[in-house]
Amino acid sequence: MGSRACVSRGKGTMRILGALLLATISVGSLIAAEPDSLFAAGNAAYRDGDYQGAVEYYEAILLSGVESGALYYNLGTAQFKAGDLGRSVAQFYRALRDLPRDDDIRSNLAFAEARTVDRSLVRSELPPLQLLASVSDRLTLREWFVALEGIYLAFLALLAIFLYRPAWRQPVRDPLLFTTGLLLLVLLFAAHAHLERNGARRAVVLASEAYIYSGPGEQFTREFVLHEGTVIRIHRNSEDWVLCSVTEELKGWIPSQSIDRL
Repeated sequence: MGSRACVSRGKGTMRILGALLLATISVGSLIAAEPDSLFAAGNAAYRDGDYQGAVEYYEAILLSGVESGALYYNLGTAQFKAGDLGRSVAQFYRALRDLPRDDDIRSNLAFAEARTVDRSLVRSELPPLQLLASVSDRLTLREWFVALEGIYLAFLALLAIFLYRPAWRQPVRDPLLFTTGLLLLVLLFAAHAHLERNGARRAVVLASEAYIYSGPGEQFTREFVLHEGTVIRIHRNSEDWVLCSVTEELKGWIPSQSIDRL
C-alpha cells in the first residue's frame, strides 16, 4: 500500500519539518495550517515510516472541513500501516464514494478486508441485487444525477415532439420508449447509490472485539461477537445502541461507539 502523491513544492523541506513539527505543534495549529501543507507533511511522514504521524496530519485536514477521495485513501493506507484495520476499511469505503473506478482503492480495500477475522461472514445477495450494487457503485452520486438529468431532458424533448408534432410521432416512438426505459433504469441505480452512500445504512466495526446483544444493553444476552473491519448493516438506533446485521441470521445490538458509520 502506498499514499497518493502530494503537491511537488518543498518536498525535501517538508520531509524534515514533518518529523520535527509532529512532536511540537498542537492540534489547533495543525487545523489552522493550509490543507496542501498538511497533505504534503502527511505524505512525508508516511514515506518516513511514521504512519501514526501521517494519520494525524490527514485527520487535521478532515477537521478543517476538507474532504477528498485521495485524502481518505491516504488516511486509510496510513491507518492500515499503523495497525488500525477497522478505520482503514472505513476510509477506503469513503474514498470509493469520490473515486468509484479507482482500482488502487478497490484492491487495497480487498487487501484489508481479506485480513478481517469475520471475512467469511459475507452477506449473500440475490443476483439482481448484486448487479444493482455493482453498477451503482461505478459512478459517483454527482455522476448519476448528471446522467439522470440529461436523460430526463431528452425524455421531455421527445415527449413534447410526440405530443405536439403528430407528423413526427412514428419516427420518435421508439426513441421515446427507449429513453423512458433508460430513465427508469438510471433512476433505480441513482436511488440505490443515494441510499447506500447517504442513508447511513452501513458501518464498520472499530473495536477489536464487539459483542452483539439480543437487546440494546449489556443486561441482555450476548448473541455473538464481531471483530474490527467487519462491515455491518444498520437498521435502527436506541440511545447509545444500534440494531445491526451481518447476514439475515446474524442480527443484534452493538454499542454505537464500537462502529464507524459510512
